[in-house]
Amino acid sequence: MGNGRRILKNLFSLTLAEIAGKGISVITFIYLARILKPEGLGIYSFGASFVAYFLLIVNLGFDTYGAREVAKFPDKKSKYLNSIIIIRLALALISFLFLLLTTVLLNKPLLVKYVILINSIQLLGAALLIIWLYTGLERMEFIALRQILTGLLNLVGVLLLVRDDKDILLAAAVSSVAFIINAAWLLIAYVKIYGKFKFELDYPFLKEVFKHGLTIGLIFLIIVINNNLSIVMLGFMGSNAEVGIFTAPNKIVILAYVPSMILQQSFYPLFSRTETLEDRIKIMNKFTLLLALTGTSISFFIFTFSTPIIHYSLGNLFSQSDILLKIMSGTIFLVHISVNSVCPVIAWKGEKKVLYIMIISGSVNIVANLILIPAFHAMGAALTTILSELVISIGSTILAYKILRKLFLKQYLLIIIITVFSCLLGFIIQFLKINPFIAAFVFLFTFVVIIFAFKIVSLTEIRGYLKK
Repeated sequence: MGNGRRILKNLFSLTLAEIAGKGISVITFIYLARILKPEGLGIYSFGASFVAYFLLIVNLGFDTYGAREVAKFPDKKSKYLNSIIIIRLALALISFLFLLLTTVLLNKPLLVKYVILINSIQLLGAALLIIWLYTGLERMEFIALRQILTGLLNLVGVLLLVRDDKDILLAAAVSSVAFIINAAWLLIAYVKIYGKFKFELDYPFLKEVFKHGLTIGLIFLIIVINNNLSIVMLGFMGSNAEVGIFTAPNKIVILAYVPSMILQQSFYPLFSRTETLEDRIKIMNKFTLLLALTGTSISFFIFTFSTPIIHYSLGNLFSQSDILLKIMSGTIFLVHISVNSVCPVIAWKGEKKVLYIMIISGSVNIVANLILIPAFHAMGAALTTILSELVISIGSTILAYKILRKLFLKQYLLIIIITVFSCLLGFIIQFLKINPFIAAFVFLFTFVVIIFAFKIVSLTEIRGYLKK
């Protein structure tokens, strides 16, 4: 299968899954926000964010490392599966013990502690989750199906069980059980398709896997710190309501990262197999163009229409989230730039250099939160997200340039100009008090028409991929 057809297949499977899965996730989140209200949502989000750090002990960098190695050596898939699950089960036990001790000592109400402990069930699910293996084998349809099933289980459970703002524990239980069920399903599917695998203790191989996984894992530790630290620190330094007010736009922004995650998963196996500079630049051209299109348009769209997004999705109780969403929309653009460099650099075994950048970014995040949250509360947390992501985007771009000796600024600049023009039309229509849905349609229509008119995206090329 050629690269073009392979990319298209991966993109189709993952895009379909993300549209369905994240669409379901959005409905679930809106329902929870309205039912639990800002304070309840704050407790629910604090518990999930707190456990996310302990999940990192289980995950480390095995997803990225495993996908990279399986893409290059598919005949060794069972050996990698065996080794990574053994390591993760051991880490899950260690992580749970640390989590249990930390929760007991935590200066928080019992309700918050119970939410944390219920979310800890996900540690077992993380140990068994083998999305990385299907990514390496480019069986994206399994990842797609798992994404949809997880979302559906979560939504159905929430609708049936969460009826008022007292049902915070039930909301946490539903998401944790849905996660476990879908992790188990992927493992069962592997056994049915590829056969059983044995738990064998190959210590030299385990040591090698652990060493590489640890390096990459530290990178993702800092990414999760950047995504969750503000919520956790607000939980300690502010009220539950403030956490809820911040969580709402933060959730929207994280959902807006989806295109970058789809593109990253679709291209990562191809990056892992490329060796020559010519092939790397060729794939990077396509990767950069798609990231520029999605990151710029989504970021500017959310900035332009933050008020109606908050109003129509979450209601008047979250009106203070509007300005936070405008500020945090900039992180969407920066995250797409970061992914544009971090993804290929890790695929080309440059994870140690990426780690240094992440350490700097994580340090900036911690210091900025300590300074800005006491002074500006949720606004300070929003400003910190921009600052820490800016560090990653600049540093990772420099790393990619050192490998490729080429920047891809021309594509970004042209798309930014087109998007700004589309934004102005959206602002004008909103200023004239015309329905915001009409303004949003004009924004998107203008953007798409100009993109095709300037042949930034070619219909001929799209038809060529479809024919393949």
